[in-house]
Amino acid sequence: MILFRQVGSSRIAANLRRAVEKLPGEVERALFAEAKIEMKEAVQRTPIDTGDLRRSAKVVKSGRGFKGVEVNISFGDDEDVYYAVYVHEIEAEHKIGQWKYLESVLRESAPYMAARVARRMQLDDMKWL
Repeated sequence: MILFRQVGSSRIAANLRRAVEKLPGEVERALFAEAKIEMKEAVQRTPIDTGDLRRSAKVVKSGRGFKGVEVNISFGDDEDVYYAVYVHEIEAEHKIGQWKYLESVLRESAPYMAARVARRMQLDDMKWL
């Protein structure tokens, strides 16, 4: 499971932490919306052979976890697309797509995710929290 971490200016991160405590459902909805954007990009980077791997993309709300609100982003399943981790982790030549198709997207967006979630929730000024 890969989780978005709160990254950004200390003010935005602090506001987002308070929002998770007081408005977990709102934060979850905003994070879910941002995760769907990330998944669209990850799907574009996913290698294609039969297309099953791309079709197996999932974004699922997980609710509150140990460290706050969680949204799961994944590819594959145990039966039909059991090879998702192998394709993701093994550096290989792909005619279409790339290895690390999900990780690369999340690494690129991590520095901006807290600000994006805060902006989606209009949390720039959270004196009301």
